[in-house]
Order: sequence, then C-alpha cells, then structure tokens
Amino acid sequence: MVDGVPFGAASWDDVVAAVASALPGSFAAIQNANFAASQLNSIYSYNIPTDFLEAYRGHFAAINPWERYWFGVPTGTVVSSEEVAPSSLFKHTEFYNDWLMPQSGIAAAGLKIAADRGETIRMYLNYPMDRSSSYDAAAVRLMKQLRGSLERTMNLLRAMRDSSEIAVGRAALVARGNRAAFVVGAGCVLDEANGSAEALFRLGTALKVRGRVVTLSQPSAHAQFSEAVSRLCRGQTVELSRIVLETDAGRWLVSIAAIGTGASYEFSGLLPLRRKVFVTITPISGEQRPIVDGATTRRLFGLTTTEHELCLQLMHGGTLTEIADATGVSKETVRSRLKAVFVKTNLTRQADVILLFSRISH
Repeated sequence: MVDGVPFGAASWDDVVAAVASALPGSFAAIQNANFAASQLNSIYSYNIPTDFLEAYRGHFAAINPWERYWFGVPTGTVVSSEEVAPSSLFKHTEFYNDWLMPQSGIAAAGLKIAADRGETIRMYLNYPMDRSSSYDAAAVRLMKQLRGSLERTMNLLRAMRDSSEIAVGRAALVARGNRAAFVVGAGCVLDEANGSAEALFRLGTALKVRGRVVTLSQPSAHAQFSEAVSRLCRGQTVELSRIVLETDAGRWLVSIAAIGTGASYEFSGLLPLRRKVFVTITPISGEQRPIVDGATTRRLFGLTTTEHELCLQLMHGGTLTEIADATGVSKETVRSRLKAVFVKTNLTRQADVILLFSRISH
C-alpha cells in the first residue's frame, strides 16, 4: 500500500526496499551521480540482480539516456518517465537493449532530491511496461510523499559532510603551516587557505582566485595544475606532483597531493566525502625576488603606517613590551594595533602575522 511506506528506516537499503515493495514487481534505487563526468558516485538498490547492478555501476550508468533529462530539471522534480521521455525513444541504445530490456523494467518514476557540484541525488522506481498504466500515478504519488523527508535528510547529511571536509582541509593546513598552502576540490575550487596563501591571492602575481576558482598566472603551468587536480579528485594517480611556475615576480614551486585518501576517508555511503587536493607554493631558493614593497603591503591589507611598522617589528623578533617601549606608547595601545591587524589580515595569531610578513615584505 503506497500510503503505508515508512521513511524512518535504519539505512538507505531499507528505504529503497520499502519503496519497491509498495508496488509489487518493481525495483528501486537511490543514487549519487556526477552527470558532467558520467560517473556513479554511489548507489543503493533493491530487487536488482547483482550482475545487473555491477554492470550498471561499471558501464551502463554512464550511458543511461534518461540522465540528460534529470541533469536539467530543478531539485524536487517528480515525474513518470513515460510522460517526459518514453522508453520508445531509446530502443536503439545499448542501455535499453543490453541492460533495461533483460530485466523487463522499462517504465519508471523518479525524484531529483538534491544537486551540487559534481553530484546529483536521485531516487527512481522501475517496473514492467505492462504495469505502467496502473503504476505510474501511484509511483509519482509515492515520490511526492517522500520528497520532503528525503530533502530534509539530504540537507542534514550534506551539512555534516561539509563540516567533515572542512576539518580535513584545516588539519592539512595546520600540519604544514610554515608555507603558503591551500586546499582545492574538483574544478580547482578553493576550500581553505592559510594567511600566506591568502596574501598571494591578493597580489595576483603567482596565482589568483575568481569566483572561488584558483588559477595559476602562467597558462601552461595552470593547464598542468588543473589536469592534476582533476585526476586526483577522481581518485586517479598523477605523474606530475610538482610544477614550476614562472612569473614576473620570480619562480615558484607548486606541490600538489591528494588528502584524505587513507582508510578513514574511503568513499562510502550515499554522500561520500569528496576528494580534495592539498597545494603548497614555495619560492625557489635564490631566484625569488621580493614580492612587494611596504606601500603595497599596506594597501593590500588596508593597514595604517603604525600597524605596518608593528608587523615588521614583530617579524624581526620584537615583543609587545619592547615595541611599546621603542615607540613610546603603552602596551595596551600596541595590543589594540595588533587586534586591528588581525581583523584586516583575517588572521587570529601573532605567529601567523609574523609568518605572513616574513614572506611578503622586504
């Protein structure tokens, strides 16, 4: 009975089993697919024979002709396939003849639950064509009943995953806090960066960020960089893990490595942690010219002359007390100036200020 299908199940396996059982003779699945890359990230199914499921994972998911429709519709869409894209349109395809027909699962109803960078979550219910006339309306009604609960669950899971990914990225930055470093995901989209990297982004001489996308200034180096990031985010290996970047400001060594590839980061569940890439950028010893002068440094961060002088004094080893005595102001005044520097540079520790200015000032 459609109205009696529960959603408070213990697992996605239970959910798809309940959905399929509502319409006897059906099979159901919920999947996470990257349409742009023709890649299946994860899938839970019920009543699909193991050999057909493995064939779908390994080959047929990437050539499923219905995915073109689902890529373009808004989140929350619920439709019957025979209404929007009848299976008769695909009788000439390998997917129809070699995967769908042998199972007699031709008609279907589907629900697009969520969409984000590199993934679309969709639930579908398939059943034999000879039951389409009696099942289509019931299947659509069932999907609409589940839509709100599924969307709320997915939003919660995505928030939890985002927090986990941020923690992984920040841990990588902390572990290598002595150099300019940042974390990107697929498409070179920036996730996290330390203070030194943020300063380089502001300068724009070696690399820049536009719309959260990181671009190296030298086109040939960026082509190598973006290809390596793309491969690492797909779980593939790269031959080139270090790239020499040549700019008007000098030469840099860009090092890249996948992060979170250990056992604790294995892809599992409907929303697997997305692979990220850790990047460091280091001036090549002996060849790097000074990045900016003091005036440019002040302009980059909006520092006053006294705030900039404070940063330089800290960089040269001065304590707050020593700086107060040398400049003839109180220690509280020096502390206030340092707090202003924290706000303007988006840093929170004195050590980070020292590291940042040691890398960008004369």
